[in-house]
Amino acid sequence: PPDVASLQRMLADSEKALGEATERISKSELADTKGGIKELLDENRRAREMVERLQRSVAERDVQIGELETSLKASNDEMAKNRAQHTDRLKALHEQVETLRQVANTAASSSSNVDGLQRQIRELEARRDAQQQALSQASEALDASRREIRELQAAAAGG
Repeated sequence: PPDVASLQRMLADSEKALGEATERISKSELADTKGGIKELLDENRRAREMVERLQRSVAERDVQIGELETSLKASNDEMAKNRAQHTDRLKALHEQVETLRQVANTAASSSSNVDGLQRQIRELEARRDAQQQALSQASEALDASRREIRELQAAAAGG
């Protein structure tokens, strides 16, 4: 569809042509050109209606972009919060693993205790690795959301 500026130019050209035609036509020719003037008026009206529809469409798109940006920002904020929580949990698990290692080293003389502690260490390390994976995924999702927001802002700014 034509853009608003070209429709506005078409509208202005139509109005100018209508004015020029009216000046050139003598009173005796006026009755003969009544149909032509009606066509110009109809064309003028259609152009105005098209401009109005395009302006409404642009306004609706701007509202949709605003809603998407708000939604993405909220999602981005939530992911950032989750990322911080995962980081805190990961830090706590690292501390637990280190504490268990120290306990395991201290209890090295008792093999049954060492075996149990090593199993706990492996379990904690597996939990830590799972948390690290979740943190990585949250970071990737956060980065993707930021890119999408930048693209929407660029699209909105570019028209």
